[in-house]
Amino acid sequence: MLNIKLVNVFNWNDTGTDTTEIDRNFGLIYFNGTPKLVHQKIKNLISELKGYKFIERVITSDNIFILKYCNSDLNLKYVYWCDNGSYNYKID
Repeated sequence: MLNIKLVNVFNWNDTGTDTTEIDRNFGLIYFNGTPKLVHQKIKNLISELKGYKFIERVITSDNIFILKYCNSDLNLKYVYWCDNGSYNYKID
């Protein structure tokens, strides 16, 4: 995860409208051009991490993912998610 220069999105927009064809619905924007919620979330993430550099993945259980970022003023930000359910996790 260190020195990531590029993040590649599978598809910018959906390539069809048939919801039974999963591969046609991975886009950040619906087929009709309307942004999906994930589109705004990614924009927010990029904005929040501007000027920050990835430091490390915080070791947790297999279901919780926490990434630590730091800027030149040594301010920290964490990006976190879980792959199912919801969890409380304290970062010391």
